[in-house]
Amino acid sequence: MYGIMRSFGLAAAFWAASHSAPAQADTTFVSLFNGTDLTGWSVKTAGTTITNFATVTDGYIHLESPGGAGWLWLYSDKQYTDFVLKLKFSAPSGNQGNSGVNFSSSWDANDQGGFLNGPQVDIYTFNNWRTGCILDMTKGSQKWFFPSLPDWNIAKSNVTTPAGWTFKYFPEWNDLEIQVKGLNVKTTVNGIAFANFNGEGILNDALHKSKNVGTTGYLALQAHAEEKVVINFKDIKIADLSAVTALQAPRPTHQRGSSEAS
Repeated sequence: MYGIMRSFGLAAAFWAASHSAPAQADTTFVSLFNGTDLTGWSVKTAGTTITNFATVTDGYIHLESPGGAGWLWLYSDKQYTDFVLKLKFSAPSGNQGNSGVNFSSSWDANDQGGFLNGPQVDIYTFNNWRTGCILDMTKGSQKWFFPSLPDWNIAKSNVTTPAGWTFKYFPEWNDLEIQVKGLNVKTTVNGIAFANFNGEGILNDALHKSKNVGTTGYLALQAHAEEKVVINFKDIKIADLSAVTALQAPRPTHQRGSSEAS
């Protein structure tokens, strides 16, 4: 009897292990910045001749624009669908941080010399209450998703920052987290949940599909060239949830053909 019970217990333990929730290792965060150079990233610009705006200093990415016109991006080599992105950012106080983090975006080299379509999580030192909000840079849309507004115009009265929300200036650092699962996008600023946007019927509409953005795409760190921008990023890491989903997908069962029948 003891042998039977022991065998049953081992079998039960094996079943539980094979059917349990995915191990933490399945969602390990991978670094997107090595702290030394811009390996894994490339420079993209629109409406400006500035190209040397991104450098690495003291272990962080330093973006700086003297102002003028256009947009500047540091564009990831890889694209992602479902993910959790974590990073730290910092900038001097004052009007020196009109920046953001694009996601599910794509560079269109044929659009007037180049343009980056797709949604973005805003970072802005002057109007710091915008940091963590979500806007759409996609040509033909170009409006705020969170809060929901008809265009790019936004006022402080449009935004309700949650209790405990904070914003820090250089040399202190802010934590930003972006979580994308399906068509739902959530942002967290310094540990406080902020935006929660359901993009059903928006991120997957005809416009965004035609631009190959919204549901999957590349990441980008932006510096708005129309204003003087000084902003820093470090500790950039991502957990690719799509890869975990693929690992969890059930394997097809083997069907015995008629030639194998006994």
